[in-house]
Amino acid sequence: IDQAYKPLKTGATACGSLLKRHFPTKGLKLLSALCLLSLSSFHFEAKRSPSELAEGYMFRDKITDDEMMLFIMPKKQLCRVWMHNVQFDLDLAFLDDALNIVEIRTLYAYPEEKSPNFFLDKVTRSSEPVRYFMEAKAGFLEANHLQVGDSIRRFVPAGLLKELRIHR
Repeated sequence: IDQAYKPLKTGATACGSLLKRHFPTKGLKLLSALCLLSLSSFHFEAKRSPSELAEGYMFRDKITDDEMMLFIMPKKQLCRVWMHNVQFDLDLAFLDDALNIVEIRTLYAYPEEKSPNFFLDKVTRSSEPVRYFMEAKAGFLEANHLQVGDSIRRFVPAGLLKELRIHR
């Protein structure tokens, strides 16, 4: 499937060299790649650095039905997610080490609320330690027939799976 990525919008960079550039051994940066699956294309982002993990979908006016974001924590931990400065509802899936869904939640936006204090009692927590979780526009999981026990590996670029040492 790596061959299907070809050049990205921003230049003639193949997925393999993009991963090497954006996932060096020590620096952590944003990966944004097109994943071509079946007849659909998905916009995929991986978040690793503390600032990327904290920001997620904050400050965006909208996202499309074919966008998803994978959050990669430094180690397994209880994860907390909130919706401060997020303008739209999201599907949230907490994932095991093989990117199988272990827990699903819907996160609701409160675009009229600007105070972080409002969100303190609306934090969503994983019920067990996880290293990964994903967010997408509300309805993504249902539209793609995903439920607890299913894998999201098909949405993740092969190069990133290799980097994470996860087999398709």
